This record gives sequence, structure tokens and C-alpha cells, in this order.
Amino acid sequence: MNPTLAMVVGAVVGIVVGALAGVNEGTLLRNFVNESTMTVTSAAEGANCGGMVGLNTGKFQNHTCFVDLIVDTPAAMNVGGIVGCAEEGLIEFANQEGKLVIKGENKTVGVMAGKISNQHLRDCAFLGEQNTLNDKLFENYFGQDENGTYESMWLRENGREP
Repeated sequence: MNPTLAMVVGAVVGIVVGALAGVNEGTLLRNFVNESTMTVTSAAEGANCGGMVGLNTGKFQNHTCFVDLIVDTPAAMNVGGIVGCAEEGLIEFANQEGKLVIKGENKTVGVMAGKISNQHLRDCAFLGEQNTLNDKLFENYFGQDENGTYESMWLRENGREP
């Protein structure tokens, strides 16, 4: 039996939030999170919030998460189903299943990553449905892409049955 993890994150003092790690600067390998809900109700301007990792600058490999991410804060921030912000590193074999519900203006949002910069993503999947930004469906991979490279990316369409 797998435990259920429910995280309610309010009044975030820092600027990084993730179910596996706020920040990964080294190597993060083989993690699993089952049936989790992460709710962010307050965050600093410029925050990075991801279903798995808030900010990745290292190697992030072989992860599976079942996380619903709910962000309801007025702060300008990067929000992604897998990672909030990915810079100068590698993400591979990351599988995320869950729902993204994002509210508030000034959000850089993508189902894979809110922002990607000089990062390589390979063999990543996001299986979400009814992903919304201010109550409107979205399914873009990245909110902002600056020299990112990627291969073998999968996204289940909003509203499509698994």
C-alpha cells in the first residue's frame, strides 16, 4: 500500500517549490510520489513551482509522480507540471500524471516546464487532464523556451480519456 501525500503550501517564504525537491543542483535519481496534491496559496515574486522540482540546474532522471498541482497566488512566477524552471542541465525519463490548476496573472506556465533555458529534456511525459490557467484549458509544453532541446516528449490532450 502506498501512502497518500497531501501538501498544502501557504505563505511560501522561499522561491522554489516541488514535490520531490525545491532545488536540484546535483543529481536526483529514481523517485516516486503517489497520489499527492500540492497547493500553493502564497509565493514570492519570481518563484519557481513544479509538480516534481521547482528549479533544476542538474541531472534529474527516472522519476514518476502522480501529483495534482494547484497554484492560486497573485505572484509572478514560473509554473510547470514537471519543473517550474529548468536551466543548464538534463531531465530524462520523467513521467508526471496529474492536474494543473493555475490562477493569477503574470504566470509563465507549461505542462512540462514554466521556463526552460539551455536544458535538455528527453523521454518525458505529462498525462494531465483539464489543465487550466485562469479557468481556460492549456496544453503548451513550455511557457518560455530559451535554447532548450528536447526529444521524445508526450502530452495527453486535455479532456481525452486515458
